[in-house]
Amino acid sequence: MHTFKSTLILIRGVSGVGKTTLANSLETDPSSQNDFVIAADDYFTSPDTGVYDFRPSLLPAAHRWCLVEAKNHLSFCDKVIVHNTFTCRWEMEPYLKFAGQNGHEIIVIDLFTGYNPTTGTGYTATELHARCTHGVPLEGIQAQIERYELDWRSADPRPVWER
Repeated sequence: MHTFKSTLILIRGVSGVGKTTLANSLETDPSSQNDFVIAADDYFTSPDTGVYDFRPSLLPAAHRWCLVEAKNHLSFCDKVIVHNTFTCRWEMEPYLKFAGQNGHEIIVIDLFTGYNPTTGTGYTATELHARCTHGVPLEGIQAQIERYELDWRSADPRPVWER
């Protein structure tokens, strides 16, 4: 029996930073089944029309769906690329745990580019808002920046409601 082990790539960053662009550029051949690119946002996009219709009340379902799809595709794809905000470790934990327990290679790419006033580097929330294609409000992007765990490896893997 052949045991197929693939690579899980998690791309994290606040809205508007370029996660989708990077994810699509990492996809070797979009027409093959060797790579699979997914985000919770895909749950809100109609497969028939391509229209994006975000509904906040469905966000938990979208994240459950994204995780299930990623797990399923890890069994037969060379590379599974998940591009969600993943602002906190606990949001990545189910992916990290599943891939680790099943011997998949794990790569985390961090695209956080929140503005650092000390160095003058990164994007401001206003700039990210202008770049964002999913209509995330400015306040939402600012909240993502404020809760972003830069050192996710040392962060608490438990969801906030379990702490």
